[in-house]
Amino acid sequence: MENIIWYKLNENGFIIGDNESLEQVPGIYVYRFKLDASKIYIGSAVNIAQRFRQHRYRYSIYKGNNSKFYNLVKKYGLNNIEYGILEKLSGKNTYVIVNKEILLDREQYYLNKYSPSLNINKVAGSILGYKHTEKNKLKFSSTHLRRR
Repeated sequence: MENIIWYKLNENGFIIGDNESLEQVPGIYVYRFKLDASKIYIGSAVNIAQRFRQHRYRYSIYKGNNSKFYNLVKKYGLNNIEYGILEKLSGKNTYVIVNKEILLDREQYYLNKYSPSLNINKVAGSILGYKHTEKNKLKFSSTHLRRR
C-alpha cells in the first residue's frame, strides 16, 4: 500500500495530531490493524469525513455480531488501528455529486487489488456474503408479516 498517508487513532477513535480535519470529499478509505498489517478493511463514501465519524460512532455502540472489523476493534482497541485514504475522487472541499457507480468501481478495484481480510462483502455495494444475525432475521420476518 504505497502513497497512503496513515493517520493514527487514539483510544476514542480520533485522529492523533491531525491539524486539519478530513476533507469532505468522495473517496476510498482503508483501516489497517497495526499489530498485523495484513488485516485491513476497505470502504468507500461520498463524504469520507462523515463516514469516518459514522464508523467511530458505531464502534462505541457495537455489541459484537458479524463484523470482523468491529470485533477486531473491540478486542484490541482503536489505538491499534490506522486510517488511510486510498483515493480521493474530487478536490478539497468540493461538493461535486459523484456518480455512485464510479465510486463503487474504484472501491471494487481496491477490494480486488488488496483482498482485505476484514471485509465481509467482497463486492462493493453488495451485501453478498453478509450473514444476518438471528435477532435481525426475526425482525425482518415480523416486519414482513405485519405488511401482509
